[in-house]
Amino acid sequence: AAADLGSTQPITFTNGQAAITVNYADAGQVSLTMKDDSVTAVLPTGIRGASQPITVVPAGLCVESTDLNADCAAGNETCSAFVAAGQPFNLNVRAVAWQMSGDTDFCTGNATTPNFQLANIALSQTLVAPAAGAPGSLGVTAFDMLAVDNGDHTVSQSISEMGVFTFTATPPLLGYFGETITAATSANIGRFYPDHFLTAFAPGSFANACTTFNYLGQSFGYLGNPTVTATAQNLSGTTTANYTGAWAKLSTAGVSLTYPTADNTQLDEGGVTAIGVTSTAGALSRVDNADGSLTFTLGGATADSFVYSRNAGQVAPFISDLTIKLTAVSDGEASASDLATPKLITPNGNTQRFGRGYAQDVHGTMSQPGDSLTMPIGSWFFDVGGVWSLNTADSCSSYAYTKVDAGITTAPLVVSPVSLTNGLGSLTLSITADAGNPGGTSVVNTLWPSWLQYDLDSIDQPVPLGDGNLYDDDSSATATFGIFRGDDRYLYWREAP
Repeated sequence: AAADLGSTQPITFTNGQAAITVNYADAGQVSLTMKDDSVTAVLPTGIRGASQPITVVPAGLCVESTDLNADCAAGNETCSAFVAAGQPFNLNVRAVAWQMSGDTDFCTGNATTPNFQLANIALSQTLVAPAAGAPGSLGVTAFDMLAVDNGDHTVSQSISEMGVFTFTATPPLLGYFGETITAATSANIGRFYPDHFLTAFAPGSFANACTTFNYLGQSFGYLGNPTVTATAQNLSGTTTANYTGAWAKLSTAGVSLTYPTADNTQLDEGGVTAIGVTSTAGALSRVDNADGSLTFTLGGATADSFVYSRNAGQVAPFISDLTIKLTAVSDGEASASDLATPKLITPNGNTQRFGRGYAQDVHGTMSQPGDSLTMPIGSWFFDVGGVWSLNTADSCSSYAYTKVDAGITTAPLVVSPVSLTNGLGSLTLSITADAGNPGGTSVVNTLWPSWLQYDLDSIDQPVPLGDGNLYDDDSSATATFGIFRGDDRYLYWREAP
């Protein structure tokens, strides 16, 4: 700023001395000049004099940001979002004049001292909240107040961490004409928040509903749940460790997933269309890792479930190939920076088999009370080569049954329901009474889980609309007592003409 030429002030001397009061409204180094224009023979030009240089320092510094939402009086996570960590904001440092005795707020009502110039004013920060958090680092740690600033300098500042901070400007010791200007600290500034999230996932694996396999149409979930980890970062890609506790605002609702509707590779019986799957998303669980990251577990709060459609027809065993898409992560302030293309979460597959429950007719010559027949009942699966194989791995399924006797009364060895062992759940029926003529029948109607029903009538139940699934019938079989099938000891037997 231009030098202030000052003003005149009359003074009165007493005993050769005069006291004056000087009020200089700016900062700098000034000197006082004095003259007495009275001319005498001894002093033909009057009296002239000047003081030693006098240093006038600012009353203090004002440190503040006037950007929108910079104020954070509460000093906690409830403050409005201000600027993302690492993003620039304006930090103003202004040298100001004295206003009143005891003044500690140099940002309200104090005039600027435009003459003030000083090099190497240090800048530092103090974390207000979260308590015991990481202090972060400043983008600018010192600046020079130049003549062009007119006593008011704006720093394009940044802070690497999130939270609420105060910022301090500390002039160098004895740096202003041998005087030290007291350091000044801003009011709370914030809330700083993450610039973005970086995501990672673990794919997990699907469980087999029956130890080593799963039937098409049978619901299954995870053996190991997939997880998604979101790490809060600043503009430079460094983790903001203070994103934890109440400061971590990313909730389960902020994680967007798309669940599969069809297998990625397995085609239907006709080899044309991918086998459909019904996915039922449960609810994510959330864990704060207390290091700036959060981990979300798919199906962690309430389970996810998946069911392959049986409408696709009979297919040989295959390994499931299903993908869940991670499409977005956002807490309303920061969003994932790496999801322009969704991330594909493909859990390790389980074994899928197309199954059916069966019951086979049985007969014998036995017709007296106490005699018994064993009806073959169990589970098959559609195997490679288009054949049905006994599902010896099935010790999980069970069936219920009803029985209708004719001519005899039978008692089953095992009451309904019957559990399978190694794919078998054969039913032994014993005659307890005979109504008259020797022999009779016992019709057994089985009731299987939907994934073990089969198409026996080519009718889509329920009639008349159906549900698109022809595989909706239960098997039945007849045990016939009192029928002679011949003697196995004959080598050749034919009916005479």
